[in-house]
Amino acid sequence: MLCRSLAALLVIPLTAMPMFVAARLGDSSTSAATPVATSLPGTGTAFADGSQHRLEDSWLPAAPAHSHGYEHTASSTQYGHTPATACGGVDTSKLVESTGYFAVASAQAMQHVYTSYGGCGWECHDESGNEVEFCEYSQCASNNAARGCRCKQVGACWCGQASPANNTSTGTASMGCFSCARARFLRTRPYLGGSNTSDAEFVGEEIKVVVADACPHAPNSQWCPARPGDVNSCGLKNHLDFTVYPAGLGIDNNFVVFTPEPCSDELQQRISATSKCTR
Repeated sequence: MLCRSLAALLVIPLTAMPMFVAARLGDSSTSAATPVATSLPGTGTAFADGSQHRLEDSWLPAAPAHSHGYEHTASSTQYGHTPATACGGVDTSKLVESTGYFAVASAQAMQHVYTSYGGCGWECHDESGNEVEFCEYSQCASNNAARGCRCKQVGACWCGQASPANNTSTGTASMGCFSCARARFLRTRPYLGGSNTSDAEFVGEEIKVVVADACPHAPNSQWCPARPGDVNSCGLKNHLDFTVYPAGLGIDNNFVVFTPEPCSDELQQRISATSKCTR
């Protein structure tokens, strides 16, 4: 299942604002040019701390208390390489070529600050046309929101950066555009018991990831939380949408653990040379 990264959301001349991909949900056959689609965020009951509530929360396993030696646990999807992303219009394939990194889109909550091109908001309505704040989901990774809830994106979600609210208190990682992390996949998947990853085994070796795109909440509400502290349909506060998964491991929306770290010098040089966010 893939997410819709922001490059698929808007097609605007790069001279004005590079085309974006709305972090994609779905299968790997979905291209960056796929229009924003299907179930989107809508209703939701907020907790006192502002976090999102889903229908039948008691059905969902509790979020993991630890992340196997890493700082954070996230759900994952895959959407394919794109030639122009929300992080300054970079080409994800060229950005990471021969670096050993995997390009990802991070959830809107993980890059919560958008200061240009209309910010990054959402408008949601149920099937009766009533305005709601968030969509509710009855199970982990469901594509169908309750009461026919759908949302549309407002703003370009361009060059997102983390905010002070991305911290250990909210549980949402600080992973704005061109943040990097070391990560490792777990054997657990959303379809095999929700988000309970406490006893999960690792799959494959540790990898490096770089945030090169955004996963806006509106077209991806089941996966990508909107604000620091919010959770997705699997009860997790973080989500990474991979351009490609590591080959040969059978990864299919597996949960992933990660710890932010500085990007390599080579990657930083490529970012400075190609991203419009840095100019």
